[in-house]
Amino acid sequence: MMAAAAVMIVLSGTSAFAQTEEVPDEPIQERARLHMTDEQKATMQEHRQANREHRQALRETFTEEQLAIIQNMEMTREERREALRATFSEEQLALVEANQQARQAQRQALQDCLTDDQKAMMRQRGLQDGQQNARQNARQRGQEQGRQHGGQGNGRGGN
Repeated sequence: MMAAAAVMIVLSGTSAFAQTEEVPDEPIQERARLHMTDEQKATMQEHRQANREHRQALRETFTEEQLAIIQNMEMTREERREALRATFSEEQLALVEANQQARQAQRQALQDCLTDDQKAMMRQRGLQDGQQNARQNARQRGQEQGRQHGGQGNGRGGN
């Protein structure tokens, strides 16, 4: 009876502690966006539009062979990317390089105008995104291993 009471106290103490922790209602990137100035928001929107235009310009140069690579769902995303890159012309490579340089300049411009609090939020978001990406990569590796071994496995990295 006393042991059961002790377990109940420990469990209720744990749940009470968990309930007192502040849990944000929105994802961290939304909270970071809420703290951006109107000028920063406008700059971000301009960057997004420029990136869309870069992607569209590159897509317009794709050949039928390149479009077939993109649409091939038997390949992993990384395999499609590598196969596509291997078929790029000099013009396409120049477009990709220009896009990478523009994005790097955009990142630097954003970093230059962020407050210390905003930088801390972005670092926190990056840590969370990195953890999520690691889980997704492990899941994808497990699925790829399953395909390589005749569809066996559960897609969680182990067989």
